[in-house]
Amino acid sequence: MKLFKLFAFGLLINIFISSYCFALDDVELAGDIVLAGLVGATSGSIVYMKDKDGAVQYGESALSNLGLTYGLKTTIDKKRPNGKKGSFPSAHTSVAFQNAVFVHKRYGLKKAIPLYLGASFVGFSRVESKQHYVEDVLAGAGLGALCSMYFTKPTNVISVVPVVESKFYGVFVNLKW
Repeated sequence: MKLFKLFAFGLLINIFISSYCFALDDVELAGDIVLAGLVGATSGSIVYMKDKDGAVQYGESALSNLGLTYGLKTTIDKKRPNGKKGSFPSAHTSVAFQNAVFVHKRYGLKKAIPLYLGASFVGFSRVESKQHYVEDVLAGAGLGALCSMYFTKPTNVISVVPVVESKFYGVFVNLKW
């Protein structure tokens, strides 16, 4: 429960700062601030929980996500709505959803809800600030989510292994939390 409160408090401060930027009509900056908060909340939770396995899984999902995202950006070379290069997929959105799905899969949906809200705002900010088209944001979200789904294991994993020996039949149950 403490971790959820930390997430909520951190993101509340983050949303307060970003709403100030939004009020100043700088939705792009507001999205950048929320993205930084998402990464901070995720990495902070890993440190707070002393989750060494989670740190490795987070690193694997982040590196694969960034590699795939920037590989696609270079290969596809789609123009942004503002005329600049590198529109597809949205790296901001891929990182935002990679963090949200990591927290969801590793620590549970309840702890990830604020991150999903923040990640959705990041996607919105990229379209609203004319940095990306909607399909760029959706592709980035999907790519980030897939990378975390592939590399992240839940903390409360139960493994059940059947044991068959000459004089013993049974089941070995291992619970990791």
